[in-house]
Amino acid sequence: LACGTTWHAAGLIGRLRASVTDMQIHDYSKCLYERLTNEGHSTGWKQCGSVNVARTKDRMVDFKRRQALAKTIGMEAHLLTPAEVKKVCPTIYTDDLVGGVWVPQDGVVIGQDVSMTLAKLAREKGVKIVERVVVEKVLTEKGMVNEVVTSAGTIKCDFFVNCAGQWARAVGKKTKPKAVKAPLHSCEHFYLVTKPMEGIEPMMPVIRDPDGYIYYREWSGGVLAGGFEPNAKPCFHKGIPDKFEFQLLPDDWDHFQFLLDHMLHRMPCMANAEVRQLINGPESFTPDSRWLLGKAPKISNYFIAAGMNSGGIVGAGAAGKHIAEWIIDGEPSVNLWPYDVRRFVRLHNNKKFLRDRVPEAVGV
Repeated sequence: LACGTTWHAAGLIGRLRASVTDMQIHDYSKCLYERLTNEGHSTGWKQCGSVNVARTKDRMVDFKRRQALAKTIGMEAHLLTPAEVKKVCPTIYTDDLVGGVWVPQDGVVIGQDVSMTLAKLAREKGVKIVERVVVEKVLTEKGMVNEVVTSAGTIKCDFFVNCAGQWARAVGKKTKPKAVKAPLHSCEHFYLVTKPMEGIEPMMPVIRDPDGYIYYREWSGGVLAGGFEPNAKPCFHKGIPDKFEFQLLPDDWDHFQFLLDHMLHRMPCMANAEVRQLINGPESFTPDSRWLLGKAPKISNYFIAAGMNSGGIVGAGAAGKHIAEWIIDGEPSVNLWPYDVRRFVRLHNNKKFLRDRVPEAVGV
């Protein structure tokens, strides 16, 4: 549990998206984590708000559109001038900004805590979770999964959900007699964690600078700062190593320098910070930077929930809800076509295509 990407996730809960559907599904996760916290469960939820800053007029136009969409579903969001951005986030440089948008009810969680809490509540409802078991084959007959062969024995199943994260493509290929496509590829994702810094408050809002490809959140009195560079590094092209569940990749300060330059520009006080750790963890991305959700073509009881594009924590609540609806009701309660696995054809699952395409998709 909580292996792969979850254990080193930044845990940002941001809901200001490009469509109403995107906002609604991200808002569901936020409300779920908030409710669980209020009920006494551990999620690490902290409603610190978030500020997205714009360096260009075009970016500000995009923020205005998103803020207008947010109003239609009752989500609180406020457009800010550069001076107002400075008041909300006094640690950042604002002289080159056109403006920003403030979402006061956004926040952060701790990925591992969320995962363990959801697992605990599932067990209380009778779910059996078996760890350290390898899926060897997923056997289909007459367009349905009927057995899953594992290292611990064979399981008869009514429904099969491939939610294996960066392993999802490999699990899809284990389907017999015909593989199921799950087009995703791992890339290296970097973020920096500093030791405690003067001026960093516990309720510092999440800061996103999309024109600089970077984000910040408070972490134990210091700053966690990461980003999504336009030319990312693909990894695991020949397969994910065995027992890589809780491992990291080697540091690459030269590659990280592009993001670091933007981080120091936007938050100059980081120049004097002591580095606690540079995290380089693999995350899976899809060719169009959208999740893989839904029913696999031609197999009526095979579902996929993977390829979260570094949005697994903020999307987990809604992804689980809508896959459950798909299984129980035959369709989700919202239009999820932009995420539907059927938007891809077999050529998109080509390994070389994924290796070449996905590094471009990371910074989108």
